[in-house]
Amino acid sequence: PIYIRRLDKIAAWEAQHRFPLPELARLGQSIWLDNIHREMLQDGEFRALVKQGVLGVTSNPSIFEKAFTRDVYAEDIKRLSAEGKSPDLVAEGLMIADIQEACDQLAAVYDLTDGHDGFVSLELPPALSFEADKSVVKAKELWDAVDRPNLMIKVPGTPEGVKA
Repeated sequence: PIYIRRLDKIAAWEAQHRFPLPELARLGQSIWLDNIHREMLQDGEFRALVKQGVLGVTSNPSIFEKAFTRDVYAEDIKRLSAEGKSPDLVAEGLMIADIQEACDQLAAVYDLTDGHDGFVSLELPPALSFEADKSVVKAKELWDAVDRPNLMIKVPGTPEGVKA
């Protein structure tokens, strides 16, 4: 079966000390993780993926929506809510904290590649997809709040997003 051929290929790579992710990087491909949550940032899972060759991470509102259901966020959600913050501001605060941590964990990649890799993306809120001026303002706010050189702000691919 096909999975046996795949396992044979992996075994051959391992025998040559040519692991898939670093080999792809050698060929000019940057592998990004399309998932982020606080647990992986705290328990070493994310660092292990970076050591294996992951060179960036992307986020979006649906990724964070799923992440916020994890127990690790419960205390912060209660605290921020008790401070009178709206649900949007609670979510934004949690996202910023996680994005900062991911940026910090990818900082060495960013530095070693002279800014070619090591980025963490943060998407503008979907409600701004058709609001160029508000998108620019929000992008600047998020950039200032995260305050990391390896942050990448994702702008929706709408005509207004292109303008922004």
